[in-house]
Amino acid sequence: MLLRVRVSLPDRPGALGAVTRTLGSAGADILQVTVLESVSGRALDEFTVSVANPAVRDRVSAGLEAAPGVRVEGIWETVEPPGAFPDLVVLSQVAVNPGRGLATLVDAAPALFSAEWAALVETDPSPSVVTASWQAPAEPPLPALTPLRPRTVSLPGGTHLAATPFDGTSTVLVIARDHAPAFHEVELTRLTVLADIVGAIVGKAVVSR
Repeated sequence: MLLRVRVSLPDRPGALGAVTRTLGSAGADILQVTVLESVSGRALDEFTVSVANPAVRDRVSAGLEAAPGVRVEGIWETVEPPGAFPDLVVLSQVAVNPGRGLATLVDAAPALFSAEWAALVETDPSPSVVTASWQAPAEPPLPALTPLRPRTVSLPGGTHLAATPFDGTSTVLVIARDHAPAFHEVELTRLTVLADIVGAIVGKAVVSR
């Protein structure tokens, strides 16, 4: 089982080490660490960890909750691609087969961003789903997407969305989480850059058709 663990901790020497020791003591194998922000003396970090079973997840949660100065922002299951640079792997797949570039991005986005589903939405003249990942609901909940700009939105039912338009088009890439924290601005920036590169590879005509 892979977990994404988001924690807020004091931004001082030794604090990150204390968190990693807590994770290790609970039986979690740390696969990746991402620093999302460091503001006002606190850092917001995300860990991707591997655990053997749900009991280890419970120990991870309990251990972090008991750690001095640490605040658990969220722990949720994830399915993430292996390797240090999964974004580059997806971009290489898009470059090899640009005709399937948009479908490749939509299929890969949930794993890349520890999300549950993704959809490509045409906003002109009114929002309509062009294609979606297999995990997406039959009628994906969509926020207001205009004016077109990168944005994060949390819907009343608890679904968190991140959306970014393809440059020069009326098409928007949307990714969603239902049982996890909201998307961070760092994640939105990464999503936007990825969409910009894919859009440049496949071309505006392909994105807009």
